[in-house]
Amino acid sequence: MTMQSFDDVLRKVGECGLYQKRILFIVCVTSGAVIMHNLSPVFTMKIPPHSFGRRRMYLVMVLGMTATGVGLIFVSNLTTLMVLRFLTGATTTGAYLPAYVIPLEMQGPSYRRMTGLVTRTMSTIMVLLGGLCAFLLRDWRSYQACVLSPCIVILVGYFFVPESPRWLVSKGRLDEAQKIVDAMAKTNGVSIAPKLSSAMFDKKDNSQNRGTRVTPLQLFRVPRLFVRYNLLYLSWILIVLCNYGLSYNVTNMSGDIFLNYTVLNLVEFISLFLFFFLIERIGRRHFLLASIGTGGVVCLAAILPTVLGGSDWIFRALSFFGRMCVSAGFVAIYVLSPELFPTVLRSFGLGSCSMMSRFGGLASPYIADLNTYVSGMWGPALPQMVFGVAGLLTAVMIFFLPETRGRNLPETVRDAELFGRIPDDDLAFSTEAEILPMAKNEENMFASNGSEKHTI
Repeated sequence: MTMQSFDDVLRKVGECGLYQKRILFIVCVTSGAVIMHNLSPVFTMKIPPHSFGRRRMYLVMVLGMTATGVGLIFVSNLTTLMVLRFLTGATTTGAYLPAYVIPLEMQGPSYRRMTGLVTRTMSTIMVLLGGLCAFLLRDWRSYQACVLSPCIVILVGYFFVPESPRWLVSKGRLDEAQKIVDAMAKTNGVSIAPKLSSAMFDKKDNSQNRGTRVTPLQLFRVPRLFVRYNLLYLSWILIVLCNYGLSYNVTNMSGDIFLNYTVLNLVEFISLFLFFFLIERIGRRHFLLASIGTGGVVCLAAILPTVLGGSDWIFRALSFFGRMCVSAGFVAIYVLSPELFPTVLRSFGLGSCSMMSRFGGLASPYIADLNTYVSGMWGPALPQMVFGVAGLLTAVMIFFLPETRGRNLPETVRDAELFGRIPDDDLAFSTEAEILPMAKNEENMFASNGSEKHTI
């Protein structure tokens, strides 16, 4: 009897049926609320004229996001504001990650791109609505209350979001996972759901079989994975630097801030359109290469009208186009990254990527405001130069990552180490205790696959 992976189970009960769509809609409101909170400083802080499991962590962070959001409405001094903004940043990121991972792990390989597409689409719509609220209200306290309102939907929707069955299987909690799979099959119109067996769990690393807990350190003891994940971390830092920096830079552009903000977020729909139609056709890695690389070139080109004395609209148009390209890459890296980590550490993987990206997020407002420190014609051009170089460096690093399109997700550390080097059918069947050197037949297979031999 052929041993099945969890992706095989999803293919039988429905890769993206009504059950998954319902959950995806609920958590999409979370992603929208998170982005609204993250971009709210564009209006509220503008300088005036002068792994517990995915579900439990999701609840804790949503409650924290709600509490800090309420506090920001009534803040009356700078110290309190700084503390609450810090806590808001921590809880919104913490809420976004499990909200993204849960539906991702419930969808089959053919539909995983939908998680990134739908969450980002919902985020863009809600961010645009947030900008409309800021334009109509013109009061930061009222605007903060508006940003907080989606939390009501999130708290109610929490009770309809189950724990990730894939995570439950990785922890050996098969009975709980089976109940969710049964409910998934029933909702999706499948009469009989596949039964989860201990054989599926036996595909994990021998370190788990011996009762030893799998830790993140195991990912970095393998040279190939060490290099791969560090390249991924650096890519996240630079992409977030560009994505948020270009968003915050809207306050430094000439013209009306509300119009610039609206146009900046409207171009996101174009990036989502490109993502939807190209991510499966050309693959995650090639899409990231094209989008981030193009964004870097466009950002560098945006300095020309500033230095040569061109129209402000040319500068803004190039900035908007660069933001569109970077935004498309930002959606794609959210799809690529968790697919490179094994199930037992996938939540850690995406969480650690997001954590590292905060370095880019911390630096982004200061880079966007370089024009306030440097006078003359080079002031407005400096942020674009930094964003452009960062985009090109990211494209170079993405070049060395493996493609994940249409492949089963790696279940174990061993799977992750072999990912991109051997076919799906050979993954998750080894029970050797150690990460063994590449066998001779694997070397031949690796050498014969010219399109992947440069990946790590």
